[in-house]
Amino acid sequence: MNALVLGGGAAKGLAHIGVIKALEELGFKPDLVVGCSMGSLVGSFYVAGMSPDEMLEIAKVVDRKKIAHFFTPHPSLAGFTDGKNVMKFLQEFYNGKRIEELKEKRFIAVATDLLTGEEIMIKEGPLYLAVRASIAIPGLFTPVYTKGRVLVDGGVVDPVPVRGARAMGYEKVIAVNVLTRERPELVEFGIEEGEGTEVNDSFLRFLHKNRINKPSLNLFNVALYSVYAMQGAIITNNLNLYRPDVFIEPDTTSIGLFDYDKGEHAFELGYNATMEKKQEILKLIEN
Repeated sequence: MNALVLGGGAAKGLAHIGVIKALEELGFKPDLVVGCSMGSLVGSFYVAGMSPDEMLEIAKVVDRKKIAHFFTPHPSLAGFTDGKNVMKFLQEFYNGKRIEELKEKRFIAVATDLLTGEEIMIKEGPLYLAVRASIAIPGLFTPVYTKGRVLVDGGVVDPVPVRGARAMGYEKVIAVNVLTRERPELVEFGIEEGEGTEVNDSFLRFLHKNRINKPSLNLFNVALYSVYAMQGAIITNNLNLYRPDVFIEPDTTSIGLFDYDKGEHAFELGYNATMEKKQEILKLIEN
């Protein structure tokens, strides 16, 4: 049986649409889709019956205004926004669909139990609620409280959840990572006494070398980019333990975490990266 694993990465995850398009053209048909964070959102659209072309058309019309609507601030001690606008959009799209009612493909949304640190594989229940839990980036979205658990983004413990597909017994696994895993280059950088609250040129060069474009140095971004830096190490370690049969890793360094208006560019990156693995994918299908 075939499984497709789509990792997290915020706006970078729009590259998954191009990956799916290329896989369809090559004849790879997954029986299971496992999604984490943005991967769960794209993956859920796919298993709910939306084609890659339809997803691309939606991505093309996303602009800054629409993005701002989804991230309307409702600050609380648990997060920057309560995600109600996202929930409303998901509920309308899924129209009451439940994971266990999906017929053509099985689906798993991966989340993290904030209280126990466990990786939670959501295999049943309302599709919209599973995705909402999987995309709950800590500090940005408030957690999802359900059945005694406090659920946040699955990328906290497993950004590319190959383990979930292997645990379900799937033998042929294609996994996609859209997050940059490069370790930062070390740069010389010193702070003079009394400059502790200022950002100097060395630090900006450091951020540039880490491919953070036009950094906005506020508390939220510092926390968010710290999380994604840690995820790079987690991805590498987990891939060594649970190896996919084909690993696709588009170079998404030209797309920021919140560049949701770059959907068409992300699509091309995902499509091209998948086609570069054409022979591996065809061999997997033949075997």
